[in-house]
Amino acid sequence: MSEHSQPEQQQQQQLDQQQQQQIEHHELDDPTLALDLRIRLLECVFAGSLPTSEAFAKRFSTVDRSGTTSKSLALRLERVLAQLATILDTKPNDAIRRFVQSYDLNEPLLHLPDPTAATKDAGSLGLGEKASLVVEAEPEIVQLERALREIELLDSRGFGGAGKLADANWSQEELAATVADPLQQCISTIDELERRATSMLSQYDSHVNALSEIFVSWDSILTELETDIHALHAAKRTH
Repeated sequence: MSEHSQPEQQQQQQLDQQQQQQIEHHELDDPTLALDLRIRLLECVFAGSLPTSEAFAKRFSTVDRSGTTSKSLALRLERVLAQLATILDTKPNDAIRRFVQSYDLNEPLLHLPDPTAATKDAGSLGLGEKASLVVEAEPEIVQLERALREIELLDSRGFGGAGKLADANWSQEELAATVADPLQQCISTIDELERRATSMLSQYDSHVNALSEIFVSWDSILTELETDIHALHAAKRTH
């Protein structure tokens, strides 16, 4: 009995393994499993724990006797969305909240460019594709054309050797003509302006002093008039 039971047990184990592989292969093709894996990833991100953690598994899923997840995907997704809302409402995450609010505008930035499209031969492009590329690059082309015109204008005005001033061999006469003489003219102009400013300030002081003397004289005249008027009133009362 034992000799016949061992081959039967081995055959039964092989059949069980094949069935398990078929079940796993079927589960991998199940779209529900894909949703479950994506929700598990979101739970892992927001919970801050690894998917292999036992505490994490106990927190977010309950396992029945058959070993399959019994919690509803909708409930788990609702919990993930609630955690996301809690994270976005915190003050340090204002930038993330603004990014999520304008996700439709930022979505094109999240897609990686196709490397095959970047290395595509220009000869194999159609007229429509070439036209679209030119239309998309129109602002850059216009800016490049403007920059080339400015460079050509500067070159025609003799600015082609800009940045090489230290390498030039300047003579004493050239330095005097280009640096010393204009500097001396600027110094003389500054001195003249300082003299004019000093003269204007002295005139202002003299005008202020004259006005002060006028006000003082007016005050003395008014004081004398008041004294005379009081004397006249006193003389009338005595008579």
